[in-house]
Amino acid sequence: MTTIGRLLQSLAETPALRDSRLAARLKAPARRWLLKSGAMQWGTKSFEFWTLLMIVLGAVRPRSIVELGAGRSTSYLAEYAMKTGARFASIEQSRVYARRVRRALSQGFVDPRFVHHVPIGVDGWYDAARLARTVDFEPDMLFIDGPVGRDEEIGPAGRAGDRALDWQRRTVRTAHILIVDDVHRRSNLAVYASLLRELPDHGSTYVAYEPQHRQRNVAAIALPADRIAPVVRMCADLGIDLLPGYAPGDCTEG
Repeated sequence: MTTIGRLLQSLAETPALRDSRLAARLKAPARRWLLKSGAMQWGTKSFEFWTLLMIVLGAVRPRSIVELGAGRSTSYLAEYAMKTGARFASIEQSRVYARRVRRALSQGFVDPRFVHHVPIGVDGWYDAARLARTVDFEPDMLFIDGPVGRDEEIGPAGRAGDRALDWQRRTVRTAHILIVDDVHRRSNLAVYASLLRELPDHGSTYVAYEPQHRQRNVAAIALPADRIAPVVRMCADLGIDLLPGYAPGDCTEG
């Protein structure tokens, strides 16, 4: 976060502004502006998560990947796809952020064409026609880290609507790897539980990380039963602490 972003966040946490009705109404548009302008950055995952992601990719070797919500993970997945010939589509709801991620990939000598801007429809899920044109293959791996909006108080987008759940359930059926971020929120944990029912031969593990100071997020990972045990053992050897289970009562956000 930039100096301006830190200053504005400190002001927002003062009692006078925190309890103000005007401040409450301005919170969402102000947060959107801060994120789009770059004054405030999204928190990122931990070194342990990225190491775990590399272990999972190496253990399963997916041949096709769909990512919902572009970001730092896109660089890892795009490099893997470029070097292995895997098919990869990263879906990003923000045109501005999609442009930034493409630029970051280009600067890292990775093909930026993996990133696709797909706007949000009126119901809070990705535009159906654009999404169908972009994801026209069955993925071995589905990484759900978007869309963002309702839960983050920056817009109407969400993952739990009827059309969203229908698309995710249909798409995950071919996946050997399922990753759902932010399951510390009950709504996302419920989405993950719903998708697991489409993968009866998969087991779960969870990893906690701190994207920002005093914030604890959790990501869920589902793998085939014969793959999850070696991944857990390798993480233990590397000192990466995994959570064997995570229930609604463990969630820190609604």
